[in-house]
Amino acid sequence: MPVASETAEPVDLHVGAAIRRRRKSLGISQVALAGKLGLTFQQVQKYERGGNRVSASKLDAIARALNCLPGDFFPAHDEPDAVTKSWLDAARSLNIRRPGLAERLCALPDDVLGAFATMADNMAAAA
Repeated sequence: MPVASETAEPVDLHVGAAIRRRRKSLGISQVALAGKLGLTFQQVQKYERGGNRVSASKLDAIARALNCLPGDFFPAHDEPDAVTKSWLDAARSLNIRRPGLAERLCALPDDVLGAFATMADNMAAAA
């Protein structure tokens, strides 16, 4: 029987390794993460090693359990510019504090979102 690293796609290995890094950086055991997800620790282990692919819904649950965004587990293709990076950092912060808020803000029409951004900038400058 082939080993996971011989059969897994590179992106699956990367995602699994990123989940493991994030979990360990938070000091969460595989058993504890599995408990939050309703899985066995062996399943978490298989995800982390790339032996089993993580479905989109499970990746979302893992990200929520580890207080990050699902996209944080994927390799970066291009480094965003400084403005985009600051908005991404703000969105991550909002999603950690208020899950779904960044998505709701991004769904606003451009003119409303622009006005909101200006208001937020003004509030930050005044603080």
